[in-house]
Amino acid sequence: MEEVKPTENRYQRRLGDVGKLVGQRVNQLLAGLQAQRPAATADLARLRRGVGKAPGQLPDIWELTAPPSSDIARGDAATPAETAVHVALTLFAVHQQSESQPMHVPGRSLAGAFGKLVRRHKDAVGEKSLRARFDAVVTATTFTSVPYHLRGLVSLLKREGLGFDYGILADDICALARGMQRDGSQGSHTGVEEVRRRWARDFRHLDQDEISAQKENK
Repeated sequence: MEEVKPTENRYQRRLGDVGKLVGQRVNQLLAGLQAQRPAATADLARLRRGVGKAPGQLPDIWELTAPPSSDIARGDAATPAETAVHVALTLFAVHQQSESQPMHVPGRSLAGAFGKLVRRHKDAVGEKSLRARFDAVVTATTFTSVPYHLRGLVSLLKREGLGFDYGILADDICALARGMQRDGSQGSHTGVEEVRRRWARDFRHLDQDEISAQKENK
């Protein structure tokens, strides 16, 4: 399994505590896979069983999905950080299954990867369907539907071997969860709008290989 170099993206941003933690754990899992450690394979299998489950529901992944130490719970409900770490890592486990190359690509957001996928199918029969799947998560007004839509996007990206930065995704999920909780689940909080703007920019942004291909075709 080869190490994936960071992509060139003018919209790259620094990761928050949640994103850094998820990035570190993903890299640890990938290192374990590369070294053919049975424990890494077992960890990923347990994480896959957590897809669609609530944070904390499966005791055997508590240590893998624990939030940053800076996260403070105020009540019994899952915090945005707990939710983000759980959703990001369980989706990564699905994405990485049976893949020979890392599906964690530093510097490329999910929106950037999906924009690349849609451009691959430009003018094809399925282009509108792909775009509709992406738009569904962008326009979600309640957080409960976000993990479901993200899982669908990950499945489509996995089909074509396209990865992205799971640290970035975790930070975005955290912002969406926090924003939608604050405003009564209507999805209009400033943090939610910031995520949507970043996704719009990243969706349009071309990877370096796409830019090179355009130059060659001129």
